[in-house]
Amino acid sequence: MTSTSEPFLVTAGPWHAVLVEPDRAALEAVLPAFMQPRRWFGSKARPVRSATVVDVLPLADWARLAMVRVDFVHGPPDLYALPLAFATGEEAAALRRERPQALVAALASAEGRGVLYDALWNPVLCTALLERLTTPQRLAGRQGALESVVTRALAPLLQEQAAALLPHLLGVEQSNTSIRFGDRLILKLYRRLEEGINPDVEIGRYLTEQRQFPNAPAVAAVLYYHPSPRSDDSCCPAAAEAATTREGATGDTSPSP
Repeated sequence: MTSTSEPFLVTAGPWHAVLVEPDRAALEAVLPAFMQPRRWFGSKARPVRSATVVDVLPLADWARLAMVRVDFVHGPPDLYALPLAFATGEEAAALRRERPQALVAALASAEGRGVLYDALWNPVLCTALLERLTTPQRLAGRQGALESVVTRALAPLLQEQAAALLPHLLGVEQSNTSIRFGDRLILKLYRRLEEGINPDVEIGRYLTEQRQFPNAPAVAAVLYYHPSPRSDDSCCPAAAEAATTREGATGDTSPSP
């Protein structure tokens, strides 16, 4: 059943066809209403002119990472990373009951009727994102590419059975969402992306790879987004770090949302 308050999207193709033309415009029309109330959405005082899906990249066979440019009435645009997936049947019903804040829109596609939702609320996607992040590779999207880079800190942190790395969604901060994997790793998805280097991530990489600094969590892997496959320009959608420092301090103490 579709809630009367939900936007309703339709595509004749698979669910992810709503991320590209000709169906993309309908999704873009509902994105501002979904994004603006989120805690990770910045510039809440600035009136939004439009939201545009500027790139779509693979996270898993069943999930995509949408790069969404938000244009404002005044001032420069912001770029956001939005992981999306599609659920039907009981999974869709459970999301409506338990995670209404994750729902972007109801969606009818060639795969059935269900909901388009923020995929980070799905623990299976959290695990898939960690796998994507910790496997050195470069994957092309419709416009740009994702590149995973790992450091020497990664291997010791993954010396656990999979059961010890179950994901737990932590607090949502102004610009990122944190996921804790057991007591070993914390993955941060940076929702609002800044062009160029992420100082926190790059300083962490330097301290991990060059200094082995014991009082900061070791950076294990970094995911870079290149707007063009051949471009050296990049921004950082995600990073994984040790959950504790070598001295035993925790790397993230955010409360659950």
